[in-house]
Amino acid sequence: MICHDRPHEPLSFWRDHIGSEVDVIVERGSEVAAVEIKSGVTVAPDALGGLQRWQRYAAERGRYSAIHAAVVYGGAERFTRDGVDVMPWNAL
Repeated sequence: MICHDRPHEPLSFWRDHIGSEVDVIVERGSEVAAVEIKSGVTVAPDALGGLQRWQRYAAERGRYSAIHAAVVYGGAERFTRDGVDVMPWNAL
């Protein structure tokens, strides 16, 4: 279902000059969230690398009051790893 009664947040992606990337960047006022999307039922430790680099990049710019990072994956458990919220897609 698509909700048309509220403004849409700007969506983008991020990629740096060495190929690190984040699938979705969502900006809501002075807050920003980065989301990496994985289809597997497990999350490998290297899946967080792009998010962690992006967090440093965003923090260095000082533009946001809050910076959030998350991985959405095909598994069933929700947990936090190295400051990144990891959640199953069906929990959205």
